[in-house]
Amino acid sequence: MNDLAIVVCNWNKQEDVIKCLDSVNLAVPPVVDVIVVDNASTDGSVKALENYRERPIRFIKNSVNLGGTGGFNTALRKALSDRPKYVHLLDNDIIVDKQTFRSSYELLEKEPSIGAVGSKIYQLDHPDKTQELGARIDWFKCQVDPLNSGVSDSTLIPSIVDSDYVPACSVMIRSELILEFGLMREDYFLYWDDVEWFSRLRKSGKKVVAYDGSKVWHKMGVKKRENTSGTYYFQRNRIHFFIHNTNEKNLDHCIETIFEDLFQSYYFSRIEGKFNTAKTVLRAVIDGLVEVRGKAPEGRIRKCEDNPSRFVDWFSNQKGIFLHAECSEKTKADVMEVINEVNPTAIIPNNQVLIKKFAENTHQENFLPLKIVNHVSELTSEQIKSEVCFVDRFFNLVSTPMDRRRLSQYEYMLKNAQKKFLPQIKLQVRKLRSNGENSFVST
Repeated sequence: MNDLAIVVCNWNKQEDVIKCLDSVNLAVPPVVDVIVVDNASTDGSVKALENYRERPIRFIKNSVNLGGTGGFNTALRKALSDRPKYVHLLDNDIIVDKQTFRSSYELLEKEPSIGAVGSKIYQLDHPDKTQELGARIDWFKCQVDPLNSGVSDSTLIPSIVDSDYVPACSVMIRSELILEFGLMREDYFLYWDDVEWFSRLRKSGKKVVAYDGSKVWHKMGVKKRENTSGTYYFQRNRIHFFIHNTNEKNLDHCIETIFEDLFQSYYFSRIEGKFNTAKTVLRAVIDGLVEVRGKAPEGRIRKCEDNPSRFVDWFSNQKGIFLHAECSEKTKADVMEVINEVNPTAIIPNNQVLIKKFAENTHQENFLPLKIVNHVSELTSEQIKSEVCFVDRFFNLVSTPMDRRRLSQYEYMLKNAQKKFLPQIKLQVRKLRSNGENSFVST
């Protein structure tokens, strides 16, 4: 594998990037080129990387934070100048298996129709559970859809998954293709950059796949965020991506879908007391519609409120609940993880027999029925009026008469907003499309 270059992008994750490099060192010999770029970290990463001696690395220090796209592109330019056959991208919080690089390399050698090989990504905190294996673009919902998420190795899943894109946190690509279709677009800065990049690659006729022979473990993002950076870049770039890449026939549906999603986020963020998140959603919409690109201007990224989730606060005071799930397995697993962390001593009968037995033998005044749903906005008027408490995948909580009143007003508020804003937004989107240059168009 002497014709392979590995590039790592780091920003303020000193301990993680060293662990990443240690795992790389166990997976490939010293002759394999490893390039690490640091995006102006302030946490001691630069010193730690300058002093790294476990293997040779080429270290590049950016003077400013260029985002994930700018960081990776800096390293890619350096790597491509030496014309390796393949380049493998790694996030700084990835741990690789000893066979990760060899497996991807051998697959690319064997299958010339494949242009990029993404890894099977496991959760670092739950090493036997996948984060994803493969991904697609859901053009109907205007979202990305990670595949094979939250499953274990005992589950029968394909060895190779044809994908619309794979996360740039661990992927090997043919260098000749990068030279042909270009680097990642730095105006994305964070989020959706890899989606757009691999969409261009697929346009070249090569396949993008995820491969279970290439295993990595990814440190998932923390549940409590310090600021609204992720919200801003994800939503602004989502708007940009779909505005310029949805075909004309589906454009109105696309605009209406994204509008409803973002109104929903704005409305329920305010109910949950996450006012800075709500303001960030608004700024992301405005900036997305006037083509603000690159690093977020001043005032876009805000500090997250210190107030705990209303669900966390509510559940921490419960002696027990009668639990029922009407949601996806992932939503159920996410909510159950928080339940077990917040109040592990709470009594939760786990089947109908136990619920009945429990109800007959204990005082229930402090035990409430809780139903997990995908989103509380989908509840019917009859469900809203019931005595059941509800929580969804975003931990929106319906437990009080005030919650029920606000939820019952949601559809009315949404329709008013659609009537007021959608015609102007559709005109603006078509203006942007007529002025812009589409990288590709969905079919």
